[in-house]
Amino acid sequence: MVASWQKGVPEFRPRFPAWPAISEIIGDYGTRMMLGEVTTEEGAKEIGKRMEEILDKEGYYNGSKKLLQ
Repeated sequence: MVASWQKGVPEFRPRFPAWPAISEIIGDYGTRMMLGEVTTEEGAKEIGKRMEEILDKEGYYNGSKKLLQ
């Protein structure tokens, strides 16, 4: 994904049901970091924590959810 950003055209969007919720978290905290409301470190930690909560609820960590890609 990062490699596609280097060329200026993001080509990869994860295609799985949890992505919209994760994308919202990234957008929310990315904006907060840009506005200086949270530090980059605080924002990154919160993004990671919230993403992991979503993926855990979806069953990706315990193996109950089949991987789509």
